[in-house]
Parts: sequence; structure tokens; C-alpha cells
Amino acid sequence: MYPDFRGKHGKHFKIDEKVKNGVRDHIKSISRVPSHYCRSGASREYIEGGKSLADIHRDYEQKCKDDNEPAANYMMYSRIFNEEFNISFYIPKRDQCDVCIEYSNSKDEEKVNLKSNYDLHLNEAKLARMEKEKDKKIFTKHGCCCV
Repeated sequence: MYPDFRGKHGKHFKIDEKVKNGVRDHIKSISRVPSHYCRSGASREYIEGGKSLADIHRDYEQKCKDDNEPAANYMMYSRIFNEEFNISFYIPKRDQCDVCIEYSNSKDEEKVNLKSNYDLHLNEAKLARMEKEKDKKIFTKHGCCCV
């Protein structure tokens, strides 16, 4: 009887590790926004703007073309993006507040005027989150919490 040689023909296509690292570096370079309200403890990050994975892959291909480097195809890019990174394209509506939206949608000259209010808003959100964590600890320690 002959040994089983299925899948051992040695002609498997293998992507160069340099190309894979190029994909990882490109994904890491994309600007991201952390979730900052109800999911503050979550590790998922969101890509700002109305881009899709296909748009980002096109940007990656263009960058590789400009740098004269080999580029991974869409399937490889998608696999690395989905399996190695915890990134999403959709920012939940619950996470968006008026102050943050106003600041992010404003032009550069308007941002100068809104900067102090925006910084105060972020500081208040941070303090509120800290108070919430403190209340959680009290509740878990004593079993009840009277306000």
C-alpha cells in the first residue's frame, strides 16, 4: 500500500511574510476612534469616516504601487484585518454625542473656538466614568448602594 500524499505535492502558494507585515503596518496606520460611552471597557476600535474594507484595500494597493512594493490581494487583506484586529467600521449611534459630533464635523478654524468646550466635555466624561467605576466597586463590596 502506498502512503497518503494528499496535500503534500509542494506546490502550495505562500504569501511572503514581508507582504503580510506590510498589510499589518497599513492597518495599524489607519486612524481609529475608541468607543467612549456605553462601551468604554470594550477593546473594539472604530474607523472614522465612511470607508469600507474595499476602500481601505484600494488605499493600501495605491500605497504599495507608489512605493513600488508587492501588494496582497483583497482576500489576504480581509483575512488579516478580520482575524488579527478588533476594528469595526460602524460607530454605534449611542456612542455619539452632540459635542463630539460638532467638534469632529467642524472646520479647522471652528475647532479653535470649540476646543476648550470639547476638552472640558472629555474631562467630564472621564470623571463620570471614574465615578461609575467607584460606584461599581462599592456595590460589589457591600452588595447594595443607596444614593
